[in-house]
Amino acid sequence: KPLLLRQLSFLSEYGIRNIFISTHETGLRSFEASARGFAAELGLNLRVVTSDSHGTGEAVYSLNSLIEQDFVVMSGDVLNCFDLRKMMRKHFEVGRIATMGLMTRDRPSEYGSAVLEGDLIISFREKPREYDSFVVNAGVYIFKPSVFRFLGGKKSLERELFPQLARERELVGFFTHGEYVHMPESD
Repeated sequence: KPLLLRQLSFLSEYGIRNIFISTHETGLRSFEASARGFAAELGLNLRVVTSDSHGTGEAVYSLNSLIEQDFVVMSGDVLNCFDLRKMMRKHFEVGRIATMGLMTRDRPSEYGSAVLEGDLIISFREKPREYDSFVVNAGVYIFKPSVFRFLGGKKSLERELFPQLARERELVGFFTHGEYVHMPESD
C-alpha cells in the first residue's frame, strides 16, 4: 500500500477525520483521485491544498485559515505506527504550543537532534554535524493553532520553528516507540 494511504489509515484509526494535504508538488495530482477514494472509504474528509510553499513551515502555514483547533502534522515521507492517543494526551496535559514525536537513532546527523529536560525539548538542531543527543525527530507533531503566530515568514519547521520553540520552552517531546518507515527522496 502506498505511504500516503497508510498514513490516512493510521490517522483514521485515531478518529482523525479532517485531513489536509499541503503540497506544492504537481505529481501528487495524479495520486489525488485514489487518495480521495481511499479517504472516502475510511469516512475521511480529504482536502488537498496546493501553494507556492517551498518548505515545511510554509506548507503548514498555508493551512492557517482552515484550522481552528489543535492538529496533527505528519511528514509526507514518514510513517510512524505508535499510539497517537498517548501523544495527544501528553500534548493536552502539558499544554505547550507543540509536541514532537521522538525516537532514538545511532546517526542523529541524518535527522533533527533534540536535547530534553524532562518532557521539554530545550534544544533542537536539524541534521547537525556534531550532536549532543541520540534523540531525534520522528516526523510527527501536534500543534496548537497559536503556532501560526510563530510561523509567518518561516520556511522550515525543522531549521527555524522548532529551534525557536525549544528556546522558548514551548516544545514537548514524546517518544513514539513504534514502527518507523522513512521513504527516501526520489530523483
